[in-house]
Amino acid sequence: MADRLVIVGAGGFGREVLDVVDAVNSSAATPVWAVAGVVDDRPTEDNLSHLRRRGWLTSALRPT
Repeated sequence: MADRLVIVGAGGFGREVLDVVDAVNSSAATPVWAVAGVVDDRPTEDNLSHLRRRGWLTSALRPT
């Protein structure tokens, strides 16, 4: 069973972590990590757009 992982930060480093997770899972016989989500306290539209294009963005909540 894959370990669940939450990535903190939707910026460049967070996207790099997603790339590493994808690469590790692709090279393993069974997935090592299951990304449970990406959290960011101040996501920019650019960062949300990157996540949306990769299929990682299903919802975005804005603080009130």
